[in-house]
Amino acid sequence: MTPRLFTKLLAPVATNLHLRTMSMYPYIDDIFHAQLSQQSVSLTGDASVRLHLCLGFIIKLVKSSLVPSQGMIHIGAWIDTQRHLVMPTQDKVQEITLAAQDLLYQGRATAAHLQSVVGLMASCHATVPLSLFYLRPMFSHLARKFKRNGDRVSTVIPLSPPVLVMMISQFNGTTTPKGSYSAKTGVNRCYDPPVLEALQFWANPSRLVEGGPLGFVPASQTLATDVSNHGWATVLNGRRCAGT
Repeated sequence: MTPRLFTKLLAPVATNLHLRTMSMYPYIDDIFHAQLSQQSVSLTGDASVRLHLCLGFIIKLVKSSLVPSQGMIHIGAWIDTQRHLVMPTQDKVQEITLAAQDLLYQGRATAAHLQSVVGLMASCHATVPLSLFYLRPMFSHLARKFKRNGDRVSTVIPLSPPVLVMMISQFNGTTTPKGSYSAKTGVNRCYDPPVLEALQFWANPSRLVEGGPLGFVPASQTLATDVSNHGWATVLNGRRCAGT
């Protein structure tokens, strides 16, 4: 059964529970119930389980959490209702930080590997504050160095100065080189400072577990931006700013 078809079949069930003032947040075959008290969510959970069983659904008890809790894993994210925060799971945090640290250490990666790591980072865009800000340099760098229609996924893409080069530069009091050529690998290392800063952000586990707000956060101001290969522009409260 396709996810779309399953979602359509589950829609009447969600409607029935909502009409009975039971909060239900379904995502394909994952269902999350939330109430203001432990007793209320227990009653909601029991009613939901009985309804699904009566309709012929099979509930995997091993993967379910039927005991009310203020902290649980849902759709790959850790939800902390006590602090009203949502963040990546510890396993995902470790996976991302190790991948980013490896990229910093190596200073380069194949296009296939870089696409995989960037995709892993992008999966946390809703749970890591400022994640989109530190994802954009990765996407832009990948788009500049790798052309989907012509380049092979085995193409080696330079990312940042290797850790050893940075340590030597800091020890000697010199700045990190913006570009160099490796005769051994034949790779032209044109380093991009925003990429280095982005990798340092994703390699720091403390930045990934700060947690994002749980629920809707009303925006007090709206900032519209746009950028191209020739310039950028932004508008805030009728005030415009642009540059090249």
